[in-house]
Amino acid sequence: MTTLLRATVLLLPMALAGCQSGGAPTQASGTSAPVTAGKSGIGLPAGFGGFRLTASNDAGGLGLDTVSSYKGPAGDITLYVYRPPFPDVHLTAFVASSIIRQRFAPGVEIAADELVTPAGASAPTLRRLLFTRGGETQPRDALAIQRAGPWLVKVRATLPGASPAELTKAIDTALASLSWPQGLAPEPLPPKADFAPCAPDTLSEVAALPADPAYLAVLGTLSVPSVLSSPPDDLSLPRPGTAPGGFCLDGVTRFGQYDIPLLRGSPAASKAGDVRHFIPLGDSGQVIEIGRYAMPSGVVPRPIVHARLLAVGASYVMELYDGWPNREQAASLVGIVATQAQQPLLTVLEPEEGKAYVTLNPERVNARQAGPRV
Repeated sequence: MTTLLRATVLLLPMALAGCQSGGAPTQASGTSAPVTAGKSGIGLPAGFGGFRLTASNDAGGLGLDTVSSYKGPAGDITLYVYRPPFPDVHLTAFVASSIIRQRFAPGVEIAADELVTPAGASAPTLRRLLFTRGGETQPRDALAIQRAGPWLVKVRATLPGASPAELTKAIDTALASLSWPQGLAPEPLPPKADFAPCAPDTLSEVAALPADPAYLAVLGTLSVPSVLSSPPDDLSLPRPGTAPGGFCLDGVTRFGQYDIPLLRGSPAASKAGDVRHFIPLGDSGQVIEIGRYAMPSGVVPRPIVHARLLAVGASYVMELYDGWPNREQAASLVGIVATQAQQPLLTVLEPEEGKAYVTLNPERVNARQAGPRV
């Protein structure tokens, strides 16, 4: 298994703890110089509103995931700038708020959840949430998220004893202190929507067989854009709702001390690019996606279903299927990924914009080709 996949798996418990973790520091502790957030070009301040920069890390070393920590008299604020596979503000808020409530359970509640239109903007570009802990009446924790192109900017603040006004002011001051490169700016947000519970679905009760071993040879001929960490244009984003392409909540699966949501779509009978299950593994961007690839014409007569792990700067095809896996099969992939119980069939690394390195796993492919179809 590749080093980056091991790093992704090791970061999973931290992502589920409501934080992202970095690699080697790019800024020495306690220095006063500002930071550029990797390849995004977004400038992070050395300080703002009484908070000073204490450390900044480039998680993974690819310039795609910058984590900067600030400390002030009132508490701690962390700024995240990263390029997740699906840069969706509302999906990230859904996952992150669930993790925060579980991490600080029992009694953690969302005290406020609003779309904010910053000064000078004509539409909301920020989703901001405040949280109270059990037995407390005033929120001490806050989360705010913006999108700018393929990038997400996320702020986590813990300010014990601060008033709601002071908490929101600290968040707003942090975001106002960012400097934006030319051509990149916070984008207007669509309305909020919740993932409603899924209705019973007979498809969820059908177990799918792994794809015929002959299909494995096709992996090497898949077009690179179809397996990059950035999703192709014809893949449905996990939008809430009942309309075509909308996703519902198909229950949860347990991993350690956390409940992982299973989001389910309503794919068409034969359309390539549909997504059946979408499993966010944390608010740092890792997701398991079960969808269809269009196979090269004349090689395989129909699209086949894949299960792949998407991470920042990489994707991993874990399994192929002749049909849609049922809910239990989809849920089992969480444990497989987290425990490294199964190596990927195909690894795609995207170290630079517009470049990718595709690697087949010969041991896994040979074992599948030699073994019986079960």
